Amino acid sequence: MNIETKIKTKHKRLVLLLGVLIVGTCLVVGCHKIIRVSKTPDEKLSPEKMVLPRFVANKLTQKLREVLPDTFARVETRQILPLGDTKTVFIEGKYAVGGIQFLKESADKVGVALSYDLEQFFAFMAAKLKEELTARGKANPEIIEALDLSLDILFAYYETKAKIPVQGKLNTVFPNSAAATAQVFLSQLRLLYFQIVSRGDGDGVILKIGWNADMFEVFLTDVLAGKYKVKVVEKE
Repeated sequence: MNIETKIKTKHKRLVLLLGVLIVGTCLVVGCHKIIRVSKTPDEKLSPEKMVLPRFVANKLTQKLREVLPDTFARVETRQILPLGDTKTVFIEGKYAVGGIQFLKESADKVGVALSYDLEQFFAFMAAKLKEELTARGKANPEIIEALDLSLDILFAYYETKAKIPVQGKLNTVFPNSAAATAQVFLSQLRLLYFQIVSRGDGDGVILKIGWNADMFEVFLTDVLAGKYKVKVVEKE
Protein backbone atom coordinates (compact mmCIF):
# COMPACT_ATOMS: atom_id res chain seq x y z
CA MET A 1 0.00 0.00 0.00
CA ASN A 2 1.60 3.33 -1.05
CA ILE A 3 1.53 6.61 0.91
CA GLU A 4 -1.31 8.08 -1.17
CA THR A 5 -3.51 5.00 -0.65
CA LYS A 6 -2.81 5.05 3.10
CA ILE A 7 -3.80 8.71 3.33
CA LYS A 8 -7.03 8.08 1.41
CA THR A 9 -7.86 5.09 3.65
CA LYS A 10 -7.23 7.09 6.83
CA HIS A 11 -9.27 9.98 5.45
CA LYS A 12 -12.24 7.68 4.76
CA ARG A 13 -12.03 6.23 8.27
CA LEU A 14 -11.84 9.72 9.75
CA VAL A 15 -14.86 10.89 7.76
CA LEU A 16 -16.85 7.80 8.80
CA LEU A 17 -15.90 8.26 12.45
CA LEU A 18 -16.87 11.92 12.23
CA GLY A 19 -20.21 10.85 10.81
CA VAL A 20 -20.67 8.44 13.71
CA LEU A 21 -19.96 11.30 16.11
CA ILE A 22 -22.50 13.49 14.31
CA VAL A 23 -25.15 10.83 14.82
CA GLY A 24 -23.97 10.15 18.36
CA THR A 25 -24.10 13.77 19.43
CA CYS A 26 -27.67 14.05 18.20
CA LEU A 27 -28.79 11.88 21.09
CA VAL A 28 -27.57 9.77 23.95
CA VAL A 29 -30.16 7.07 24.38
CA GLY A 30 -30.77 5.52 27.78
CA CYS A 31 -33.45 3.31 29.21
CA HIS A 32 -35.27 6.36 30.60
CA LYS A 33 -35.17 8.40 27.39
CA ILE A 34 -37.38 8.76 24.36
CA ILE A 35 -36.57 10.33 21.01
CA ARG A 36 -38.69 12.83 19.16
CA VAL A 37 -38.19 13.73 15.52
CA SER A 38 -39.65 16.77 13.80
CA LYS A 39 -38.99 18.49 10.48
CA THR A 40 -36.90 21.64 10.53
CA PRO A 41 -37.81 24.57 8.27
CA ASP A 42 -36.91 23.82 4.66
CA GLU A 43 -33.41 25.01 3.91
CA LYS A 44 -31.46 24.50 0.73
CA LEU A 45 -28.02 23.26 1.68
CA SER A 46 -25.05 23.83 -0.59
CA PRO A 47 -23.55 20.79 -2.33
CA GLU A 48 -20.43 21.22 -0.16
CA LYS A 49 -22.46 20.85 3.05
CA MET A 50 -24.11 17.68 1.74
CA VAL A 51 -20.89 15.78 0.91
CA LEU A 52 -20.24 14.39 4.41
CA PRO A 53 -23.90 13.49 5.20
CA ARG A 54 -24.24 11.67 1.86
CA PHE A 55 -20.95 9.83 2.31
CA VAL A 56 -21.74 8.63 5.84
CA ALA A 57 -25.35 7.72 4.99
CA ASN A 58 -24.13 5.70 2.00
CA LYS A 59 -21.56 3.77 4.06
CA LEU A 60 -24.01 2.99 6.88
CA THR A 61 -26.70 1.93 4.41
CA GLN A 62 -24.22 -0.41 2.69
CA LYS A 63 -23.51 -2.06 6.06
CA LEU A 64 -27.22 -2.50 6.79
CA ARG A 65 -27.74 -3.88 3.29
CA GLU A 66 -25.16 -6.57 4.02
CA VAL A 67 -27.34 -8.04 6.78
CA LEU A 68 -30.89 -7.26 5.66
CA PRO A 69 -32.35 -8.56 2.38
CA ASP A 70 -34.80 -6.29 0.56
CA THR A 71 -37.62 -8.66 1.53
CA PHE A 72 -37.17 -9.87 5.08
CA ALA A 73 -40.52 -11.56 5.67
CA ARG A 74 -43.21 -13.30 3.64
CA VAL A 75 -46.30 -15.39 4.22
CA GLU A 76 -48.35 -17.36 1.70
CA THR A 77 -52.04 -18.24 1.86
CA ARG A 78 -53.30 -21.24 -0.07
CA GLN A 79 -56.68 -19.62 -0.48
CA ILE A 80 -58.51 -16.42 0.36
CA LEU A 81 -58.88 -16.81 4.11
CA PRO A 82 -62.36 -16.77 5.65
CA LEU A 83 -63.30 -13.11 6.09
CA GLY A 84 -62.08 -11.84 9.44
CA ASP A 85 -59.38 -14.49 9.94
CA THR A 86 -55.81 -13.22 10.30
CA LYS A 87 -52.62 -14.83 9.03
CA THR A 88 -49.65 -13.65 11.12
CA VAL A 89 -46.19 -13.06 9.69
CA PHE A 90 -43.34 -14.30 11.87
CA ILE A 91 -39.64 -13.71 11.20
CA GLU A 92 -37.36 -16.45 12.47
CA GLY A 93 -40.30 -17.88 14.37
CA LYS A 94 -40.32 -15.20 17.07
CA TYR A 95 -40.81 -11.69 15.66
CA ALA A 96 -44.52 -11.19 14.91
CA VAL A 97 -44.03 -8.27 12.53
CA GLY A 98 -47.45 -8.20 10.91
CA GLY A 99 -50.27 -10.08 9.31
CA ILE A 100 -52.96 -10.13 6.66
CA GLN A 101 -56.72 -10.21 7.14
CA PHE A 102 -59.24 -10.51 4.31
CA LEU A 103 -62.12 -8.07 4.75
CA LYS A 104 -64.25 -8.54 1.64
CA GLU A 105 -64.19 -10.26 -1.71
CA SER A 106 -66.06 -9.60 -4.92
CA ALA A 107 -65.72 -10.80 -8.49
CA ASP A 108 -63.24 -8.02 -9.34
CA LYS A 109 -61.39 -7.13 -6.13
CA VAL A 110 -60.33 -8.27 -2.68
CA GLY A 111 -60.16 -5.99 0.36
CA VAL A 112 -57.52 -6.67 3.01
CA ALA A 113 -56.20 -5.21 6.25
CA LEU A 114 -52.44 -5.40 6.73
CA SER A 115 -51.37 -5.34 10.37
CA TYR A 116 -47.90 -4.41 11.58
CA ASP A 117 -45.89 -4.06 14.80
CA LEU A 118 -43.06 -1.53 14.57
CA GLU A 119 -41.44 -2.63 17.83
CA GLN A 120 -41.12 -6.16 16.45
CA PHE A 121 -39.81 -4.82 13.11
CA PHE A 122 -37.04 -2.85 14.73
CA ALA A 123 -36.22 -5.48 17.36
CA PHE A 124 -35.61 -7.90 14.49
CA MET A 125 -33.49 -5.43 12.50
CA ALA A 126 -31.31 -4.52 15.49
CA ALA A 127 -30.80 -8.17 16.49
CA LYS A 128 -30.03 -9.22 12.90
CA LEU A 129 -27.56 -6.38 12.55
CA LYS A 130 -25.50 -7.42 15.58
CA GLU A 131 -25.78 -11.13 14.84
CA GLU A 132 -24.67 -10.94 11.21
CA LEU A 133 -21.88 -8.39 11.64
CA THR A 134 -20.48 -10.39 14.56
CA ALA A 135 -20.66 -13.65 12.59
CA ARG A 136 -18.77 -12.04 9.70
CA GLY A 137 -16.11 -10.62 11.98
CA LYS A 138 -17.21 -7.07 11.15
CA ALA A 139 -18.64 -6.15 14.55
CA ASN A 140 -17.02 -2.72 14.66
CA PRO A 141 -18.53 -1.11 17.82
CA GLU A 142 -18.76 2.34 16.20
CA ILE A 143 -20.57 0.96 13.14
CA ILE A 144 -23.04 -1.03 15.24
CA GLU A 145 -23.65 1.95 17.52
CA ALA A 146 -24.19 4.28 14.56
CA LEU A 147 -26.63 1.87 12.90
CA ASP A 148 -28.45 1.29 16.20
CA LEU A 149 -28.84 5.04 16.57
CA SER A 150 -30.00 5.32 12.96
CA LEU A 151 -32.71 2.69 13.57
CA ASP A 152 -33.70 4.43 16.82
CA ILE A 153 -34.11 7.71 14.94
CA LEU A 154 -36.11 6.01 12.17
CA PHE A 155 -38.40 4.40 14.75
CA ALA A 156 -38.85 7.80 16.40
CA TYR A 157 -39.65 9.33 13.00
CA TYR A 158 -42.57 6.95 12.52
CA GLU A 159 -43.82 7.44 16.07
CA THR A 160 -43.41 11.21 16.53
CA LYS A 161 -43.06 12.89 13.11
CA ALA A 162 -45.21 10.66 10.90
CA LYS A 163 -47.44 9.83 13.90
CA ILE A 164 -47.77 6.20 12.79
CA PRO A 165 -49.17 3.97 15.58
CA VAL A 166 -46.54 1.55 16.85
CA GLN A 167 -49.08 -1.22 16.27
CA GLY A 168 -51.68 -0.67 13.58
CA LYS A 169 -53.42 -1.66 10.36
CA LEU A 170 -53.44 -0.47 6.77
CA ASN A 171 -56.41 -1.19 4.54
CA THR A 172 -56.06 -1.73 0.81
CA VAL A 173 -57.66 -3.52 -2.14
CA PHE A 174 -56.18 -5.45 -5.04
CA PRO A 175 -57.61 -7.06 -8.19
CA ASN A 176 -59.19 -10.48 -7.73
CA SER A 177 -57.15 -12.13 -10.49
CA ALA A 178 -54.24 -14.50 -11.07
CA ALA A 179 -51.97 -11.53 -11.89
CA ALA A 180 -52.89 -9.31 -8.95
CA THR A 181 -50.32 -7.21 -7.12
CA ALA A 182 -50.43 -4.23 -4.78
CA GLN A 183 -47.83 -2.35 -2.74
CA VAL A 184 -48.51 -0.31 0.39
CA PHE A 185 -45.98 1.89 2.19
CA LEU A 186 -46.11 2.55 5.91
CA SER A 187 -45.73 6.32 5.45
CA GLN A 188 -44.84 9.00 2.91
CA LEU A 189 -41.21 8.10 3.54
CA ARG A 190 -41.83 5.00 1.37
CA LEU A 191 -39.23 3.01 3.27
CA LEU A 192 -41.05 0.07 4.89
CA TYR A 193 -43.51 -1.61 2.57
CA PHE A 194 -46.03 -4.43 2.21
CA GLN A 195 -46.46 -6.13 -1.16
CA ILE A 196 -49.34 -8.44 -1.99
CA VAL A 197 -48.82 -10.74 -4.97
CA SER A 198 -51.21 -13.33 -6.37
CA ARG A 199 -49.95 -16.91 -6.19
CA GLY A 200 -50.74 -17.11 -9.90
CA ASP A 201 -53.62 -19.55 -9.63
CA GLY A 202 -56.20 -17.01 -8.45
CA ASP A 203 -56.50 -18.91 -5.18
CA GLY A 204 -54.48 -17.23 -2.45
CA VAL A 205 -51.80 -14.56 -2.17
CA ILE A 206 -48.23 -13.98 -1.01
CA LEU A 207 -47.61 -11.12 1.41
CA LYS A 208 -44.07 -9.72 1.41
CA ILE A 209 -42.70 -7.23 3.92
CA GLY A 210 -39.50 -5.37 3.16
CA TRP A 211 -37.54 -2.13 3.19
CA ASN A 212 -36.20 0.24 0.56
CA ALA A 213 -32.47 0.77 1.17
CA ASP A 214 -32.33 3.80 -1.15
CA MET A 215 -34.99 5.58 0.91
CA PHE A 216 -33.18 4.69 4.14
CA GLU A 217 -30.08 6.37 2.73
CA VAL A 218 -32.07 9.47 1.76
CA PHE A 219 -33.63 9.65 5.24
CA LEU A 220 -30.29 9.20 7.00
CA THR A 221 -28.68 11.84 4.75
CA ASP A 222 -31.41 14.30 5.71
CA VAL A 223 -30.92 13.52 9.42
CA LEU A 224 -27.15 14.04 9.20
CA ALA A 225 -27.66 17.23 7.21
CA GLY A 226 -29.88 18.63 9.96
CA LYS A 227 -33.11 18.56 7.96
CA TYR A 228 -34.78 16.79 10.89
CA LYS A 229 -34.68 17.98 14.48
CA VAL A 230 -33.78 15.04 16.73
CA LYS A 231 -34.56 15.59 20.40
CA VAL A 232 -34.08 13.35 23.42
CA VAL A 233 -36.45 13.88 26.34
CA GLU A 234 -37.12 12.20 29.65
CA LYS A 235 -39.96 9.69 29.63
CA GLU A 236 -43.10 11.25 31.03
